[in-house]
Amino acid sequence: MLRSSSAAFLVVLSVLAAESRAAEWPHLRGPGFDGRGQAPASLGADSPGLELAWRVPIGSGYSGIAATSSLAVTMFSQGDSDWVAAFALADGSELWRQRLGMIHEGRDGSADGPLSSPVISGDLVFALGPKGQLLALELASGEIRWSRDLEKDLGSEQPTYGFGVTPVAVGGTLVILTGVDGSAVTGLDQRSGEVVWTTGDGSYSYQVPIALTVGGRSHFVTGSGRDLFGLDPEDGAVLWRHELAEGERLGNGLTAVGDDRLLGVVGGDGAMFEIRPTESGFEARELYRTQSLGQTYALPVLHQGHLYGFRGEILTCVDAATGERRWRSRPPGGSGLILLGDYLAVLGADGQVVLADASPDGYVERARVRALDDTGYTWPSYAAGRILVRNLEEMAAVSVGRSSADGETARASAGGALGALLERLEGAEDKSALIDEFLSAHETMPIIEGDRAHFVYVGEAEDLAITGSMTPTRHPVEMRRVVGTNLYYQSFDVVPGGHWEYQFIRDYEERLVDPLNSRTAPSRHGETPMSEFSLPGYAAPSHIEARTDGVHGDLERWSFASEILGHEREVTVYLPPGYRESENDYSLLVVFDGPEWLEKGLLHHTLDNLAGNGAQPIVTAFLSPPNRWWLEAGGTGTGDYTRSLVEELVPLLEERYRLKRGPSARGLMGHTGYALAALYATLSHPDVFGKVALQSVHLSHGYEGPLMKLIAREPKAEVEIYFDWSRYELRDQDPGYELGEENRRLAAALRAAGYEYTGGEVLDSAGWAGWRSRSDRILKTLFPLR
Repeated sequence: MLRSSSAAFLVVLSVLAAESRAAEWPHLRGPGFDGRGQAPASLGADSPGLELAWRVPIGSGYSGIAATSSLAVTMFSQGDSDWVAAFALADGSELWRQRLGMIHEGRDGSADGPLSSPVISGDLVFALGPKGQLLALELASGEIRWSRDLEKDLGSEQPTYGFGVTPVAVGGTLVILTGVDGSAVTGLDQRSGEVVWTTGDGSYSYQVPIALTVGGRSHFVTGSGRDLFGLDPEDGAVLWRHELAEGERLGNGLTAVGDDRLLGVVGGDGAMFEIRPTESGFEARELYRTQSLGQTYALPVLHQGHLYGFRGEILTCVDAATGERRWRSRPPGGSGLILLGDYLAVLGADGQVVLADASPDGYVERARVRALDDTGYTWPSYAAGRILVRNLEEMAAVSVGRSSADGETARASAGGALGALLERLEGAEDKSALIDEFLSAHETMPIIEGDRAHFVYVGEAEDLAITGSMTPTRHPVEMRRVVGTNLYYQSFDVVPGGHWEYQFIRDYEERLVDPLNSRTAPSRHGETPMSEFSLPGYAAPSHIEARTDGVHGDLERWSFASEILGHEREVTVYLPPGYRESENDYSLLVVFDGPEWLEKGLLHHTLDNLAGNGAQPIVTAFLSPPNRWWLEAGGTGTGDYTRSLVEELVPLLEERYRLKRGPSARGLMGHTGYALAALYATLSHPDVFGKVALQSVHLSHGYEGPLMKLIAREPKAEVEIYFDWSRYELRDQDPGYELGEENRRLAAALRAAGYEYTGGEVLDSAGWAGWRSRSDRILKTLFPLR
């Protein structure tokens, strides 16, 4: 255990000795398990304000923050270990830290570090590490009072993503999920750690349990995926159980809604349940479902008969009695909120902490301040007049009640022709005529003026946003509406020679191409195309167009059953023009995520156009992905996927087709997560694959460590590498990735190990419009015409 020697630590010791034992925010969901805190008197003012008090670096992890009036406790990973640590609420200085164990590495796209949150009860704080280390620590010093290992002591089995459910302290009992038949839930004595009771069957699940008081009796409420149940925390007796319909599963969160109701997530939608006493005990019944809440880790809060929460990233107000939506708002975005008096405190997009009215009349923002560089999945906490927030890198405290100099976000002027229009519209009586005149003069969008691109949309909408490769993060950016019109606009910086793609999002859900831009490309996700635009200096690709002379290759589709992977895979094989008439052997390229490369990447057209005209005619196998594709695309299934390629697919292809033998005649090709899988398979089996093409590599699916070990391994594999990525790769702090940085990190690792590659960072869109525009470079580099 590490302890700070600062004077602040001694001050907190004396404060803790004198203050009452009741923590202000003892649990992930606050003192009432409902996300509500005791608001300071300053919030009764007409103009509440926010001010950043402090910000400190911590480390990766999804842990929440528990707090008293003098300190805050959270968990994170640093170096090679996971930690639980306390920080002074006054200035953020570290008071103590206790090691939980070796670092828990994220898997299948999740970040490293703890998932559970600390729980404060009296003079103790409880911390459950992702590997099952349960510690009871002295709140004042971090000294260990007792510890348990859930696997060794209680028979639990570490779940897929680690132990992540926050314990609940009720009375003198600490209730934890153990996921063992006969003891799915376990109650421990808080003072000693001894088992008091065990109950229930079922595997470990990731529901956030809560405590309720119904009919004068405490209820510990949780679920096992298929059902929801309440236990007596004193002895573990089952008080009631509610089974969901066949095929339904309970989502990750529960929140208390008054004294006898709770809201869960079923099938991605909000589900309201009522717990009520009966003659024989208690029963639970479902009151309604609402599609206005859900598709998020954030849980709603209740205020004066209305629920305030998120549907995805859209803040929504719902009538708590019926589930009917009252309003929704794109600002402030984000992933979590709590209630302070009559105000919502939200960790919004881009790390902004926002105060807004908790009112059914509509979204009214009162104050905001930037607390972190990016938002995060962790919900805010509150203690002693300070809102506490964190992401995967930092923790911050925001003081409530004082104005902030930077609380108002500056908006850049549109400038140019659009700026002139906006000025004219301000005092015009016939605004429609001015808009029509403007559109007649600018028939194609966006309008490019110097280093700015101006996007314009005209049409009725409750809300309009834009998303694309020119936006700072994956979060859609709100389009600004000119008052009194149906004209929306937004502007972004651009550079000469660049190429971008974008979509409009109307009324929060409907994705639209730009009706004033005829150029489109396939979307990475969904069926609605992306609009695209470019600046002078960018050469539009011609190699993706179908040949008009009737010369083209053939496509064959068949399936094979993989014993290694345990399922059937569909393969589409491209045979180049002349293959059937020739007796020659051909090189082989295996393309991951094959159907996408055929439908959206039009790679068969590129193969037709380049065969014998810049690149060799090659046989190309397009491999279909499974439903849980991310497991093999750089996730925990990457190793088995590689084995299937080497031991099953390649021998089968060589049996069916005339193929050249040897690694110099075989290549792999993938993008994003499949790019990682392609490089891993190539470097682990250079005797099978001697060429690999990578685009926009995504390292965050969990297999970065094994890949980096292969790169550093001696002797260096003799392989040819094509590797490119966009300046405008996806960036998002929530799940913890910045693809541009990941690709630069991989490039540095390759160079350090002595590997050369063709490609590099390109000034192009990070999507199908960009990937397919460079597929000719891949073929010419790896399979040049000799």
